[in-house]
Formats: sequence, C-alpha cells, structure tokens
Amino acid sequence: MKKEYIKVTEEKLRQYFRDEKNIKIMRENILVLEDKKANLEDKIKSLNLNFDINIKANVINGEISSTPNKNSYFEKSIIKQIEEIENLIQNLDEDIKRQKNEILKLEIKNAKIQNVINTLNNNSFELLKSKYNKNTTEIEIAEKLNISVSQYHRNKKYILNNIYNMLLMYGEV
Repeated sequence: MKKEYIKVTEEKLRQYFRDEKNIKIMRENILVLEDKKANLEDKIKSLNLNFDINIKANVINGEISSTPNKNSYFEKSIIKQIEEIENLIQNLDEDIKRQKNEILKLEIKNAKIQNVINTLNNNSFELLKSKYNKNTTEIEIAEKLNISVSQYHRNKKYILNNIYNMLLMYGEV
C-alpha cells in the first residue's frame, strides 16, 4: 500500500474520531439545553416571577386604577417577564435544533466509514481507537493488545489497507 493512501486513510480515521467526540459533546450540550428549557417552561407554568413588592398601586374609590388599556403595572410586569422567558425558550429551541442538525450532518458524513469500522473485530477496532482517537503510543497499544510492536505495525497496515479498499469501493477516496 502506498504511503499516500495510508495518510489519506489515517486522516479519515482521525477526522471520524474527532467527529464522534464532537457528536458526544453536542448530545451532552443538548441535554443541558433541554433541561434549561424545561426549567424555564416550569417557571412560566408556576408563575414564579419576580416583582418589586414596594410598588404602591393607585387606589381610586376602592379599586386599583389601571392604564387606559386596562393593564395594571403588575399585569405589564407579568407579561414582560413571560415574554422574556419565552424569548429565552425560543433561543434555546433554535440552539437545540442547530446542534441536532450539526449532529445529523456529521453522522451522514461518517456513515460510510462507520460501516467500515463496524466490520472490524474488537482487536482491530481497539487498535484504531487507541491510535487515532486516544493518541496512544505504538508500544502502549502493542502491550494492551498483547502483541509485539512489529505485529502491531503489520496489523495496522493490514487494517488500513482494508479500510482504504472499502472506502475506495464507497467512492470516499
């Protein structure tokens, strides 16, 4: 196998594992955003809003006076706070949607290489994961797999050759 093919295959594997890390981070971030959104929605439902209790209402003939559009200060305050929370919820929804779309793009981009990786046995997958995801040294990988460093090199070359050929078949290289 030519060195340039090895480099292309290795870069695809590095990018795949970087994308997988990013997908994981985005999924965790989505969970946090969804939790924030749920808390804000609960705040609206419970009307857990903040008011200045020192404000005195104008009382005329025993009734609280209101503005011409019949909205008192407190009504306006409630409406304003609810609108602010709804805007926050909308922003969270947009961010969640954007991140889900980004995850989908990465998953589609990585689908073919994922299919290739799924065909590997556990030792081959562990070798790739250690080398291109965890940046483990060759000696550490060989020790972990209970093989010699030279056997590690032969295995790696064999695996990369197979991956390259499968990616070539998919039209990815």
